Amino acid sequence: MVLVHGGFADASASWSGVIKRLQRDGYPVVVPANPLRGLSTDAPYLASVLKSVKGPIILARHSYGGAVITNAAAGNPNVKALVYIAAFVTDKGDKLIDLLGKYPGSEIPDAINEVPFTNPDGTTGTHIYLKTDKFRSAFAADPPRSTTNVMQAAQRPASAAHLTEATRAAAWHDIPAWGLVAGTDKAIPPALQRFEYQRAGTYRPMEVPGASHSVMVSHPGTVERLIQAADRGRSTLHASQSGSSGDLPGDHRRVRGAGRHDAQSAQPDQGEDGPGAHVDRRPGSRKCASPTPAQPTSVHRPLVRLMFRRKGQVQRLRVAFP
Repeated sequence: MVLVHGGFADASASWSGVIKRLQRDGYPVVVPANPLRGLSTDAPYLASVLKSVKGPIILARHSYGGAVITNAAAGNPNVKALVYIAAFVTDKGDKLIDLLGKYPGSEIPDAINEVPFTNPDGTTGTHIYLKTDKFRSAFAADPPRSTTNVMQAAQRPASAAHLTEATRAAAWHDIPAWGLVAGTDKAIPPALQRFEYQRAGTYRPMEVPGASHSVMVSHPGTVERLIQAADRGRSTLHASQSGSSGDLPGDHRRVRGAGRHDAQSAQPDQGEDGPGAHVDRRPGSRKCASPTPAQPTSVHRPLVRLMFRRKGQVQRLRVAFP
């Protein structure tokens, strides 16, 4: 299992609960640091990490990590399944700033704090952090406040370039994908997640009502079960392609006549995630319906100005968010 974090976070704070559960269940786990410099830097770096991992890979990612690995996993035959956790699922040519403008609901623009930094070549770039008083609401509303306070203090900034660099390859065209929608996400709007998962043909995306963007922190057991479902699912797909019959196992089976684009809302579970976790592990227990994503908004208003230096000249980029 390879787990990749997104912006405003680090590997351990994002994935510690999921890591413990996967290791307990016997899975080898690799959790590399995402440089957060932009796709042109981060994707090649993560691609090199993937090449160092021996054997089949189940690749899970959160937030901006989804865009990075969508690029980095392309062409790697060892990557057998992609798992998107409240993540960006980009296609060729996509920029995160454009995707964020498709649907309203993100609090990230109002939460951003811009801090200049010096690049190795002497030019000036812009780091973006989340403001202390905005972090919990925008990024991690449902974990315990003590946990959120640590996450805020330890957040890693992302270069503003990560919002504007385009995706060059999309691994989900060739690798089966699974997805989880965080039902009350204030960073990547749930409507955007549903749109992306539908476009990428993910297998019956799971939805966790009431979950914030940091769903793997607040619901680590639910996230682990989805990753395990992807592992079982890719084995079934491999068997099917080898001549065996059968649908995908358990909750994440494809529904005949409905295609790959069925969304589902998980039912309440009082299991290891505790009260408020939402998952029903009984095969065939959920009703399926084709999602009807909210209509993209055509009204944008500039909220953030990203400032960086190119070839010795300062340029301003007005970034439009809904």
